[in-house]
Amino acid sequence: MAFKPRHMTVAGLTGSIGMGKSNAASALRHLGVPVHDADAAVHKLLGPGGPAVRKVAELLAGLPEIVECDRITGEDCYIARAYLRSVADLEKLIDRIIPYASTNTSIIQSSPVKRRLPAFARPSAAAKTATSKLPVPKIAASRTGTSTVAGKKMAKR
Repeated sequence: MAFKPRHMTVAGLTGSIGMGKSNAASALRHLGVPVHDADAAVHKLLGPGGPAVRKVAELLAGLPEIVECDRITGEDCYIARAYLRSVADLEKLIDRIIPYASTNTSIIQSSPVKRRLPAFARPSAAAKTATSKLPVPKIAASRTGTSTVAGKKMAKR
């Protein structure tokens, strides 16, 4: 049996996580009440593969405060690093992004581990020792147009 209102009524479902919004919307749909799920619409637009994803990347690339941006897995599409002078500047930056994407903000308080190469990319201690014993050619340019390579003079080509 479909719900037949006498006049148009618009209602909104709000609440915190786990409050039953999805269950209430499902019950309303079951009664034939049209329900617009804004979360689903935004996720479709901004989610992976959504039409706004490329626009967000272009927007972030054009903001001088953004110094680094990575596309990531999960519900969020990008993580961007910005350098700003104040919370007011952060608010202005967020206001420029909000029309195209939802934002979550974290502020770095400290860096207990400084940026470094991952372990698999670091030379091992044995490799360091082996390469440190190899002769390193010394190259120096002179005003006469000759170069010295490992103690031997080479004519300019």
